[in-house]
Amino acid sequence: MKTNTKTVLIIVATLLIGMLIGVLGSGFVVHRFVSRAVEMRRQDVFVERLMDVIDPAPDQEAEVKGILDRHAERFSDITDEFHRETSALFDSLRADLDPVLTDEQKARLEERHRRFGRLMGCGRPSPARKPGGKCPPPPPPPRGGGE
Repeated sequence: MKTNTKTVLIIVATLLIGMLIGVLGSGFVVHRFVSRAVEMRRQDVFVERLMDVIDPAPDQEAEVKGILDRHAERFSDITDEFHRETSALFDSLRADLDPVLTDEQKARLEERHRRFGRLMGCGRPSPARKPGGKCPPPPPPPRGGGE
């Protein structure tokens, strides 16, 4: 094999390995970031993480924890409201797109929505949701029959 051919093969192999590592690495980073964000929706985790970040002195701990506890519920309520509103917005989007899309396109859209819900901790028991917190209902299955 010629030296030029070997060089090109090594460069191409290096490029492909780099791309693979990049794809796997970015997926891992995104999953970890989203998992931590979902976990922070739980009030006790929210307070615990911020206590770790702030690292209050012993004489500040009680006061700082009290302040965080007071605000944690509001953060949780805002997050729940955000999820309710985005779910309603997606339902509206789906209703507007329904007459335009083919069955195959509708199925792809529904699959993406289901995958996003799983990523956000919906569809399975999750300690990230506060007691009584609910995920939006799953979307209805795509309608068949050439609509």
